[in-house]
Amino acid sequence: MNNMLHFRTVLFGFIFSIISQITFAQQCELVFDEKSGLFNINSNSKNLVNSKYVFWEDNWRWAGSKNEIKTLGGKNYTFKTSVSNLSLSLSGSAKVSEPNQMSWDYTLQSRRALSDVIGGGIVFRLDYDDNDDVNVELLEDNSGWIMEGHNGCEQITVRFSNPLSRIYFEGRNKRQIRAFFYQNDIKPETTNLTMSVTLPIDGKVLATLPERLGGKPDFKWHKDMIHPSYSPVDLSFLNKDEIPAGKHGFLKADGEKLVFEDGREVRFWGTNIQAYALYRTSPSNITAHAKRLSMLGFNLVRLHHHDSYWVKPNIFGKYAPGNSKFDPSSLKMLDLWINALKEEGIYVWLDLNVARSYTEQDNIDNFDEISKGKTPTLGRGFTYINDGIEARMKEFNEAYLNHVNEYTGLAYKDDPAIINVMITNENDLTHHFANALLPDRKVPNSNEKYTDIANEFADEFNLSKNKIWRSWEFGVSKIFLNDLEHKFNSRMISHLKSLDLKSSVTTTNSWGKMPLSSLPALTDGTMIDVHTYGRPDFFKTNPRVKDNFINWIGAAQVNGMPLSVSEWNVEPFPNTFDRFSSPVYLAAVSALQGWDALMQYGYSQQPLNKLGRPSNYSTFNDPATMAMMPVGALLYRAGHVSAAINTYALSLDKNSFYNQSNTPANSQTIRTLMEQSKLVIDLPITEELPWLKPAKLDEKTIKVTNKNQNFIPDGQDFVRSDTGELTRNWIDGIYTVNSDKSQIAMGWIGGKSIVLDDIIVDFKNVNAAIAVQSLDGYAINNSENILISLASRTEPSPNNSMPFLSEPLNGAITIKAKPGLKLFLLNKYGKEFDLPHTYSNGSYKILIDETIKSYWLILKK
Repeated sequence: MNNMLHFRTVLFGFIFSIISQITFAQQCELVFDEKSGLFNINSNSKNLVNSKYVFWEDNWRWAGSKNEIKTLGGKNYTFKTSVSNLSLSLSGSAKVSEPNQMSWDYTLQSRRALSDVIGGGIVFRLDYDDNDDVNVELLEDNSGWIMEGHNGCEQITVRFSNPLSRIYFEGRNKRQIRAFFYQNDIKPETTNLTMSVTLPIDGKVLATLPERLGGKPDFKWHKDMIHPSYSPVDLSFLNKDEIPAGKHGFLKADGEKLVFEDGREVRFWGTNIQAYALYRTSPSNITAHAKRLSMLGFNLVRLHHHDSYWVKPNIFGKYAPGNSKFDPSSLKMLDLWINALKEEGIYVWLDLNVARSYTEQDNIDNFDEISKGKTPTLGRGFTYINDGIEARMKEFNEAYLNHVNEYTGLAYKDDPAIINVMITNENDLTHHFANALLPDRKVPNSNEKYTDIANEFADEFNLSKNKIWRSWEFGVSKIFLNDLEHKFNSRMISHLKSLDLKSSVTTTNSWGKMPLSSLPALTDGTMIDVHTYGRPDFFKTNPRVKDNFINWIGAAQVNGMPLSVSEWNVEPFPNTFDRFSSPVYLAAVSALQGWDALMQYGYSQQPLNKLGRPSNYSTFNDPATMAMMPVGALLYRAGHVSAAINTYALSLDKNSFYNQSNTPANSQTIRTLMEQSKLVIDLPITEELPWLKPAKLDEKTIKVTNKNQNFIPDGQDFVRSDTGELTRNWIDGIYTVNSDKSQIAMGWIGGKSIVLDDIIVDFKNVNAAIAVQSLDGYAINNSENILISLASRTEPSPNNSMPFLSEPLNGAITIKAKPGLKLFLLNKYGKEFDLPHTYSNGSYKILIDETIKSYWLILKK
């Protein structure tokens, strides 16, 4: 450990010991819901109460409703909810009546008489934990309800000024309360009433997100801040020693690391090119985008959705499904992509099976019961027990991997630029698709085979036949399903080896909230692969109580194995106002953890011949995302963030591991360690899975057997890496990187002065990202080539159309650096323009305003 790093670690440890004496301030916050006109209550960043309108006609026929909401400003709103099928309207205004209280003034109008209808009103859903000492009671006279005892929101009261028709718990479920304005017989009338929602005295009513962000996008904002096929920032020097990709030999695992045959260790900063982009991009644009990808800092591309039924043409041509032979023109396009990427030092990840739809002509066993006369027929779940599907997959793999690239002259299986193949995408038994084989799914032949296999496993290990097949339950069924997946994986990997495939192999993914009990079968591959999708405002998640998208990656880091992430992103687009922060956040934590390969989803799903449309899955034209990709590349690939000092292992016993759901959503240990130190998952010895060979823990690794241990000191509202370089304050929603080569401030930075070792950031923009990074390998304060990357809120034009509108940045950056540097603006075409600045007391002062129509500046000799 260098002296500075040791000093930081000791200093932060001292600070932690002081802060831990401070009482932790709970957060209880109410936010008006712009969609429903009602509200949500969050406790410590986790949703506690949500509400919506519900109405039914007779016999529980859904009546539906339409909401019209207007924001007046100052936390004042008007609303109108119309229920046309019942001739009802609810209109009025909502306002803050006290700092901890909001009220809704209603005018309820029924325009015709109705009888024997169910009626409706508001449903409140309460999401508190079972171990919370919470009491929920209804108020007298149908006038409201009260919740008491919650750790974050000690008391919440919802009260109506007039008695309602009925307020009741749904069944015996005190987590769902129905407050009916109308029920049974309705007569024409107009009624006025008020609903008040009161939080604890220290609770807060927040403005809506658009209000906090400063309003909706303005067409006067900057337009199309980036070029769709060029990058003014050129990080292609990171790939110079890799040209052509594959020169270091085939990829393999060395413990938790990925290395080439010549011993060179490697990390992959990647993206996805998928679907129509594969087959409809012109050859010249394939070349141009391969160059751009290298300039942006990427060294890996996953070619995805090559076989998917909805992509036309796909690898089978224009008429798939219905054709199981490869289309020569489609193969040629894939060849072009692989060759162009290879020439830029960019490696390739191939999926083998994604979303191929099978037909009767494919000779699939029991096809009728699997397809049920519908298309597409993907066979997920059935894959693991159906000989016909397995045979078709092997035929595909053999033809695909033996195909000789027209441009490289190498079969795919012989090309070291192709680092990995994935057997099947998002297709597992242990959590998602074994249910397709159950008795109630009306697949008698498939169910009989599944049951026979389950019974054989039960007999072999003296397990309960009554429980072994029950895929939805935790316990012995999870052990069995891992074994069933493993047997399929073994057959498929053996077949790939028989083809003389030399690249690494992944089986499927940890995805869709999969628990730890799904990990054993994934160890059949060279590395564990993960898919993770986040939600906006991830910097404000309190790890003591709530997970975010980063946590789901670390929950799949099996001790002793490499880890890849072949899909990551934040959703839903375009409401991801802070998506520019996600590449940097992911890169920083990944470098801390030592994860091995990261692939954003995706660079493009649409043809790369024009400016394109706004899309979360085609980010090549999105200024918010692309501006920060080079920042992430430098953090992750150029060693700008240090690896964690300490390593912890979550080591559950066998019963705890398989008999319950263990995920980041219910594990404080995972959530609170992830951003501090390295975390690995220690798999238990499982006698029923003799093929599972858990790696031994390093003697320096700290073993944790409690999944719900809090590793953040009491009284502390931030999490900091044990290296001292990475800090996230979830109260302020600010993330900083403070290393000698990269210093970054992101999130809700507006109006705050953020001081790091060599930079000071002062910006008025409510939410933005400012990154200062060395490009020459020296510390910022000794560098002669410093990249300044900026990002701000960016949204499509109305109706999700082009151009993208980017909020102008307004603020100042102070950078401590060597004298004699000049400041340039890099426009989207890569041209440099002199910019004024001042230099005083060893620091440059750079002012940013609406005249700066670029996300990149550079200080250099």
